Amino acid sequence: MSVNMKNLSESDVKKALPNVDLKAALKSALMGLSDGTSKQPNKTIVELQNDKGDCMFFTGVVESLGCFGVKASPYLVDKSAKGENPVTAYTMLVSSETGLPTVMCDATYLTVARTAETTGLAVDLLLNASSAKKVAVIGSGQAALAHLEVQLRDRTWEEVSVFSPSLAASEQKVEAFKRLGHNALEIASSAEDAVSNADLVMLCTSANSPVVNSAALKVGCLVTSISTDAKDAHEIDPKSLQQMDVYCDYRETVALKAGEMSIAKAEIDWSYDSIVADLPELLSQSTTVETEKTRFWRSTGLAIEDIAAAFAIAEA
Repeated sequence: MSVNMKNLSESDVKKALPNVDLKAALKSALMGLSDGTSKQPNKTIVELQNDKGDCMFFTGVVESLGCFGVKASPYLVDKSAKGENPVTAYTMLVSSETGLPTVMCDATYLTVARTAETTGLAVDLLLNASSAKKVAVIGSGQAALAHLEVQLRDRTWEEVSVFSPSLAASEQKVEAFKRLGHNALEIASSAEDAVSNADLVMLCTSANSPVVNSAALKVGCLVTSISTDAKDAHEIDPKSLQQMDVYCDYRETVALKAGEMSIAKAEIDWSYDSIVADLPELLSQSTTVETEKTRFWRSTGLAIEDIAAAFAIAEA
């Protein structure tokens, strides 16, 4: 049986992205978790011998798109030792009608883009937008740039502040942020200065320890966090969850990936039952956001997001 499969490179992805409403595609897939047309199991990790690396497999189905999908993301220690990027990512889509593969997509940059758009969706649902004036970003890599780009596209901000320990010393990174085009963009001297009086704080790092002092956060602000898949990785003090309203992308899988939550559960008897809502619940309007407390939203990344993103790029 012949297979007609699209192969999409990273350059294909970047070329198509401006023509794709990625947030709408993600929203549809996430809403499917409420009615059962999307299904999201936990990730699987396979380790190589002698600590040479591992590969994470993210699987799911989005019936509204007629496809299963799997993203494979290897981490190879030998590549890191050679100074190469040790992480790659590829998403394959398989038709739920024919059982044949339809798309193979380089998902390295697409993962960055879909993560920023998913955070943007959470911000749409959780931010007190009418009074929001300042956004702060902690981080200086591709994820930080993509997150800020989405926010500058989606709403008007009076103040924009960015901090990373390495940012001030890198003219190239500073210029990348300036090219986003906000006249009031400030490169802060510390994380605390960056988040001071910010209505939205986006944590966009791969840290495994807090990157901002929770006491410096404005009461009632929204904090978003992406962190990484590493064990116990976290960007805020786990103890601060007790003083926040906590949200996530999907409560059924968050326990395996959100380090601050697992640490809080072990050390301060915090409970996953304290999660107010996840994105499917917010999108289905089964939960209303009415709070003056600081809100914390945790992204863990879902295969159905990868599936929806790759499908949208392939159709562009």
